[in-house]
Amino acid sequence: MPSVAVGKETCDMGDQVQRSFWRSIAKLLLCSLGVAVGLIYEYSEGHLSPRQLGTGFLMLVACLFGLSVFRLTRNEILKSTPSGEDKKGPSETALAIRRLRTIVLTLPAVLVVASWMTRNQPLLPRVIGAAINILLTCWFVFLLFRAKRNVN
Repeated sequence: MPSVAVGKETCDMGDQVQRSFWRSIAKLLLCSLGVAVGLIYEYSEGHLSPRQLGTGFLMLVACLFGLSVFRLTRNEILKSTPSGEDKKGPSETALAIRRLRTIVLTLPAVLVVASWMTRNQPLLPRVIGAAINILLTCWFVFLLFRAKRNVN
């Protein structure tokens, strides 16, 4: 395992990856707790039926599982990658640009479909969801332009 000199201390790269992993898991659990509290509050106010509450919790658990698997596999990849490979190859950059293009094309479609599916629902949650979607779309467009500029 390679070591990195940080000031007077020597820090093992595996330890840094491990600490980063556990911090991200803690953040993930705190965010999930916030969503769970929000679901319970909405249920107690009568805005959600028991079926909707169960569906919300199932979606939360599915997201937690997916993100945990992603973080675990990423952690393993980071541990096994030698530190000399900091530059991305041209095929990896092209793949990243292709993924960004796909996301930028998919998010507006998701916005339109979600707006149509929730057309008779309260306005405030719809506007908040649309704002989040538009914000993410703008962020990914920015990342796409930056990635294309860095390739050239």
